[in-house]
Parts: sequence; structure tokens; C-alpha cells
Amino acid sequence: TVRFAQASVIMLYFLSACAKIRYSGLVGWANSSVFMEAVIRHGGLARHFLLMHPQLLHTAQWVLIAFELLSPLAFLVVDRPMLCYLAAAGFLLFNTITWAVLDIQFIAQMVCVVAALFPLDRPVDFIVGKVRRRESPTIAPTDASRAVDRLRRA
Repeated sequence: TVRFAQASVIMLYFLSACAKIRYSGLVGWANSSVFMEAVIRHGGLARHFLLMHPQLLHTAQWVLIAFELLSPLAFLVVDRPMLCYLAAAGFLLFNTITWAVLDIQFIAQMVCVVAALFPLDRPVDFIVGKVRRRESPTIAPTDASRAVDRLRRA
């Protein structure tokens, strides 16, 4: 069930790109004024800045479609924890930027990203494993005294 949740989260982004391409074509959507209209209509925290820089919005549309089309690459890293966390952070950053720019919230999607791509089924093992790796090995007093005795005899 965890793999299904991961596939669902990752494919949501890819299928979003497929819908954009189906509706208006790859170049048609990326070169349109969709973001400009959305910023004017919804506008978020960065509304005024983005309206003064329309070329940035145009570039952001190309970045968005590239990010969505490349999202299935996350399937390659779901078995590598640190890379999986980076992919999850990328998805979360994507949704946060969408909220800041367009004032559209994807809280449910963000919860799904966290639940599917972070090790919530084993948080204690994850935390304890990190702590154990940081601890330095210690020598028991009996071992130390034996080592000193061996050195003295030699």
C-alpha cells in the first residue's frame, strides 16, 4: 500500500502535465498567458512583483511543465531515503511556491507527499538510527585495563 501511495503522489504531477499538453499542446500551454491571468485573478504574496516581471511568469510556466513531466524520475529514488527526502522536499517546495504565487493551497496534496515519501511507518527506528550513528564507541574499563596489562607485559 505504501508503493501505491507513492505512485499516486508522483503520478499526480505527471498527469497534470499530460492534461495541460492534451488541452493546448506543450508549446501552446507553456507560451500562453495562463500564469499572468492566474496572478491577476488570484494573486498571492508575490503578486505585485510578478506583474512587474511578466517574463519571469513565462519562464516559470516552462519550469512548471518540465518539473511535472520529469516527476516520474522520483520513482528511481523511492528506495534511497535521502534522495527520496529530496524529491519530497521538491514536491513540497513546488506546492508552497504555488500557494505563494497564486494563493492556491494544496494542503491535502502536501499531507499525501509527507505520508507517502517520508518514513512515517518507522519514525522511532529512523530517529534512533541517526542517534546511534552519531555516538562514539567507548571502551569499557575492563577492556582498557586489559590492554594496558598487555602493553606492560610486552
